[in-house]
Amino acid sequence: MRVTALLVLPLLVCGCVTDDTDRAADPTQDVNASKAAASNLPLAGTQIPPLPPGEGRDMAQTHCLACHASEMLLQQQLTETQWRAEVDKMQRWGADVSDEDKDALMQYLVSRFGPDNDRFTPIVVSPDQRPEAGPNGGAQ
Repeated sequence: MRVTALLVLPLLVCGCVTDDTDRAADPTQDVNASKAAASNLPLAGTQIPPLPPGEGRDMAQTHCLACHASEMLLQQQLTETQWRAEVDKMQRWGADVSDEDKDALMQYLVSRFGPDNDRFTPIVVSPDQRPEAGPNGGAQ
């Protein structure tokens, strides 16, 4: 009994153990606010635009999109030095980019996703938003 009191006392002193008296009077308030905010968001699974055309795109799709979603590349604004460091790091981590493909891939990444890249507009989705069920139980 004495050991239990010694273990619980520090938790009470630091505030790690609390009761429910400081919770909001209406616990559904947060849930309703989240649902209202999510009602204007696109559904989860919304398609992201493909990588922009250009020489080296196929390599980027093969080597980069094997592990990353396209928005990982689309949002970048890296210099040539930064892209080189990223590609070198990915090669060390196992990306199958040959040295002869590396220069063409680098040229594509720098020309499309360099410091002046303004192509990306994030799509904000709600992970808990689901399509409405249709009359047969499927999505409408």
